[in-house]
Amino acid sequence: MKVFHDPDINQVDFLDERYYLEPSTKLYYPSVTHVLDQLPKGFGFEQWLKSEGLNADKIKKDAAHQGSVVHNAITDLFTGTKLKWRPVIRDHGDGFIENEFATYTEKCWRMLLKFEEFLIQASPEIIAHEFKMVSLRIGAGGTLDLICLIKGELWLVDVKTSNYLWDSMWTQIGVYKKMWNWQLGDMYPIARHGILHLNSEHRGPMKNKIQGAGWTLREAPVRKGEDLLISERRYWNLWSAAKLTFDHNYAKIVDGKKVYSPKNVTMKSLIEWPAVEPVIESLIK
Repeated sequence: MKVFHDPDINQVDFLDERYYLEPSTKLYYPSVTHVLDQLPKGFGFEQWLKSEGLNADKIKKDAAHQGSVVHNAITDLFTGTKLKWRPVIRDHGDGFIENEFATYTEKCWRMLLKFEEFLIQASPEIIAHEFKMVSLRIGAGGTLDLICLIKGELWLVDVKTSNYLWDSMWTQIGVYKKMWNWQLGDMYPIARHGILHLNSEHRGPMKNKIQGAGWTLREAPVRKGEDLLISERRYWNLWSAAKLTFDHNYAKIVDGKKVYSPKNVTMKSLIEWPAVEPVIESLIK
């Protein structure tokens, strides 16, 4: 079983699971997104799964890969790398055949162009990007896509490339905001947070909105009759339910400490991998 470990960012990926090392405890904590996988996506998502049948898994994997490619390209952009797209080789039909040496698919490249439009329109002052955090208070870790100043206000921006935005996505960014403000809020409090959706159905710019054709920066939706605090509390309640479920399924109490055991990795493969020795030592005592 392949395990991906990047010692520079103290992050571990076990297939579709992600864990972050907390330096003071030397223990790994699950990612916020991994915890939120415990929540149902909702009726619309379940109907979509049924309609796609056997293709659903492949579509989900392709979508996840697409998101990773776009996020990695944005990171390259911020670190000074010049992005290039090699055009596809068209066939004689209505579709196209991807050049095997193409850097990005056409769809990914269009999303990167939309991200460039966002940078031009919003003129954000970048404070941090791909910022990794672990919160002992929450018991989870995560990667914050973008912290930036827009028109004098500090924003937390999460980049999404999916067709739709689910409640779990708003819960995710709401938890990230709490993580940041609990640890760094005294100096740099986040005032606003939203999702930069690079695959939306918006037709173009709109007055007093940060958006363009096929993309938008959207703040968390507030239901009719709710104020922002009630809306944020509702998403926090979703997180609490997901975390309770996750801890029930994965956590063990060892010497008074909560230790997580990834579901997709056998004890043998964990023991063979030195990076998780603190976890192993706790588990096998």
